[in-house]
Amino acid sequence: ATAYSFTVSAYDAAGNTSAQSSALAVTTSAASGGGSCGTTWYVDSSVSSSGNGCSWGTAWKSFSNIVWMSIKPGDTIYISGGASTQTYNETLTIGASGSTAGRISIRTGQDAGHNGTVIIDGQYAQNSGIVISGRSYVNISGQVGSGAAQQMRVTHAKLAGIDISGSTTNLDIGYLDVSANGNAADT
Repeated sequence: ATAYSFTVSAYDAAGNTSAQSSALAVTTSAASGGGSCGTTWYVDSSVSSSGNGCSWGTAWKSFSNIVWMSIKPGDTIYISGGASTQTYNETLTIGASGSTAGRISIRTGQDAGHNGTVIIDGQYAQNSGIVISGRSYVNISGQVGSGAAQQMRVTHAKLAGIDISGSTTNLDIGYLDVSANGNAADT
């Protein structure tokens, strides 16, 4: 929360100026469910309830809790992989675009306790694991640090692990294991 104090003085076309008004005190409320957290956001399915996404302790609980209108070009969303693995049984639908000045990055968590493998498991109930439709300048990476391991797995979607459609350009997708999707349920 931030406190502000405002005063007003008015003037007319002739240049006459009024006396300054009494101060008006205003306090903004703390961000909830999205807001201004800077450029870094967090998703962690192990939190007890969804927060504002500003830290691991106040992370969004699910992909559907992400407040995409708060995500701006240059921002990064970290998804917790837990200490070794963490599973999300839902679709990650990318809801914002970056720009030439700054891409939106979606990455496996980089901090200890969150840098395990993110598993997006559609359980053959979700059509896709990740949906990117009409979005541009987006990076999705399962890389942790400078390692070579694929620390994000997209699996068991009914149709496609990653569904890219519409006027989608300038994507950078790397260090993902996209496997056992589509007709794999029949094998």
